[in-house]
Amino acid sequence: MVKPIIILLFSFFSVPVMAAPQADLKLGTTLISLFLVLGLILALSWVVKRLKVPGLPNGQSGMRIISQLAVGQKERVMVVEVNKEQVLIGVTGQQITLLKTLNEPMEAPATPTSFSEHLNQILKKNENV
Repeated sequence: MVKPIIILLFSFFSVPVMAAPQADLKLGTTLISLFLVLGLILALSWVVKRLKVPGLPNGQSGMRIISQLAVGQKERVMVVEVNKEQVLIGVTGQQITLLKTLNEPMEAPATPTSFSEHLNQILKKNENV
């Protein structure tokens, strides 16, 4: 008895369902959408670069790591250059400690400019062994 009443109530409040029209995707529409998305990506990257977000490398920070040595799983000793002054610091998982301010600046080790040069150096070291 209750079932027919519920069905009757739902039939009054039901909305006719229409099939969604077929999407006419044309090549032009697709290309315009692609260029809009690419333009949005380029615009956002330009905005992020102009804002100088702290987590991103901007190249003008005045700080750089000259050398580092791992002395444990999470412990390191590092030489850091800050505005032309070099300091020796100890870094752990909980803190950073200033160990010494260097009177004579350390030279940064020469690093290979490309992967192929780095690979050639490793292969030459293995030949000598």
